[in-house]
Amino acid sequence: MLQRRLYEFLLEPRVGKDVVKFLKTDTFDAWRLIHKDNNIIKRSVAEHYLRLDKKLESQARLSPSIEREFITYTVIGLSLEKVENKAKLLRERIKEISNRKLNLAKEIFNDYKFKDDFLAIIGGDVAIGMAHDEPRLCKGISKLVNGSDLDIIVIVSDDVDEEIVKDFEKNLLKKKYLYLKIYREELDFKIKKYSDVLNDLEFDTFEKKVSCKILYESKFLDGNIDMFLEIKKELEDRGIVKTFNKMKLEAFKERMKAIDDLLEKGKESPYYYLFESIEEFHDLF
Repeated sequence: MLQRRLYEFLLEPRVGKDVVKFLKTDTFDAWRLIHKDNNIIKRSVAEHYLRLDKKLESQARLSPSIEREFITYTVIGLSLEKVENKAKLLRERIKEISNRKLNLAKEIFNDYKFKDDFLAIIGGDVAIGMAHDEPRLCKGISKLVNGSDLDIIVIVSDDVDEEIVKDFEKNLLKKKYLYLKIYREELDFKIKKYSDVLNDLEFDTFEKKVSCKILYESKFLDGNIDMFLEIKKELEDRGIVKTFNKMKLEAFKERMKAIDDLLEKGKESPYYYLFESIEEFHDLF
């Protein structure tokens, strides 16, 4: 009976969150039921990228998580043509959301004048082009925000006066609350001296690896483009990019093993931890 009702529901393709709501169950059980049914067509539009996780021996996993990929980025249905068409529309929507959030992030720095002395970059979902706008609770307060947050790093030259940096930080805090109020966007930012970034490139602690990964993935927002290109070159020359590519490949292999084991054993699988999402940007603070 449930299978028949589900098939009727999937005559028009859905994304994972719709299936979870229809089944009135938790995300894992819905994911497992859908993926064990060979009659149901699944198409993920997720772009996988590396996520560092200190709880894992390898320190590497893939993002989005299996859970987030299912809820937000997987199209499910019975007709291949309909599923492919909806997947195409979903890809376009993700691109639109990512571009909108990127442009909002760029607007933050429109009124700053010391362009040669600072560099603003963005990491996370927006930088990868995988931003979503699923409502979620803002960290630390009970207020809904529109999906992926704006993870911003501001790198300041070492010779910039401390008072200027303090005023800069105060203005960013004002914009953080403004963006939350007006756009329902969560802005997370970190201000770092350029010498601190060079220290991060030593790549000898977990926190430095997180910083390097965000630098590696980042997109330029504003400021000194030469500083941005120099950092990117350092990541390449020091072999850090090569290391991340290797870690991503190993994480992909582990993800495939995890999916097989989760489908077989359910929540008893030792890989259940990889099903759920984690945060990463907070490791910079």
